[in-house]
Amino acid sequence: MLVASLGCNSSDQPVPAKTSQPDAAPVAAEPTAVGRLLGLKRVDLEGLPPLAPQLGAALDDGRIRIAGPEGWRLQPRSQEYLALFLEDPQDRFPRILITHEEGDPGAFQTLTEDNVDAFAKSLAEQLDEAERDVREIRPMIIGERPCVRYVIFGKTNLHKVETQHLTTVVDGRIYRVDLTDYRQTTEEEPPIKKHRDHAYAVMAGLDFIEPATDSNDQPTTPE
Repeated sequence: MLVASLGCNSSDQPVPAKTSQPDAAPVAAEPTAVGRLLGLKRVDLEGLPPLAPQLGAALDDGRIRIAGPEGWRLQPRSQEYLALFLEDPQDRFPRILITHEEGDPGAFQTLTEDNVDAFAKSLAEQLDEAERDVREIRPMIIGERPCVRYVIFGKTNLHKVETQHLTTVVDGRIYRVDLTDYRQTTEEEPPIKKHRDHAYAVMAGLDFIEPATDSNDQPTTPE
């Protein structure tokens, strides 16, 4: 299942809104079968916010190394996510949450520039079936990392929020970089736009580790 569900337990945990909410209409997009699928966008790494040094240990059983935005604070580890970063430790948002899960067998194994459009269409269809309140679905190449971006409106017990999901697939595993921020209710630029480039930098900076091999060419676990 490719549709994301946020994985951090909290009394202020975002809950995706349904499309029936009157104040959350999707932004107009090019006509497609699902109605919200946009064209491919490329993002150059130059100009993106800097990242902090990579976390000391490789995560997901040694498959990946992660770096958070420079100046953001890493939060305590949890089995529910790979890493969680807060800009302000005294506030729940904005936050960047990095998660993973097994992909569907026989589906997309690793995203490339050639198949990211098809992955975006598949993801759009799932979001449409789930009646999620999605503002855009767009295939992207951030630096050299193919991924799909979409934004879901939601709410917590206290606030209206929105979450920008960046989703990629590597070796049959789905990885997400989710940026959640307070939802702007005025005509000013939404807060999520202020921080979206931080999430772009984190996605582009995901460092996937090739399995090491011994003298008999048998895979070994990276340290």
